[in-house]
Amino acid sequence: PLLMDHYARSMRIAALQAQSFNPHAQVFISLTHHWNVADDPRGRTYSPRRMLDWLARDTKAEGEFPWGVAYHPYPENLFNPRTWDDPNATDDDQTRLITMKNLQVLKRYLQQPQLLDSAGQQRSVLLSEQGYHTADYSQAAQELQVQAIRYTWQRLRETDFVMAYDYHRWV
Repeated sequence: PLLMDHYARSMRIAALQAQSFNPHAQVFISLTHHWNVADDPRGRTYSPRRMLDWLARDTKAEGEFPWGVAYHPYPENLFNPRTWDDPNATDDDQTRLITMKNLQVLKRYLQQPQLLDSAGQQRSVLLSEQGYHTADYSQAAQELQVQAIRYTWQRLRETDFVMAYDYHRWV
């Protein structure tokens, strides 16, 4: 897609510019939790999985540059913090969504040879946008939100590939 041509080129330019100030700098592709869904025929949204595949092909063809993945593993329903119950977040590469429930799918996917960097390492991952909404501010809703945050910390303790987590946009 034309958008990805521009996106990859912009990422490459940003990486080169950032590295002129800091040789350890890298850029991140920002992806939503809709992992393996159909692309919008009008070109407004693309599957994050396909975007990663496209970026990996571009990197191999045009040359390596330091890029990572900024993933947003929101719950399936943004207004239901029970991410552990997300029915469409399954433990396989064909899953429709990647949420905190099945974060391991992202790790497995990024460990494929074509997605590794030129040193054979998995690309950096940060969870750059994540939060849990509730329908109201009742005590029960607040407690559910706390359970979701505890669940997230438990899942993060189980991972060895997330370098940063940004709790963001809770309502």
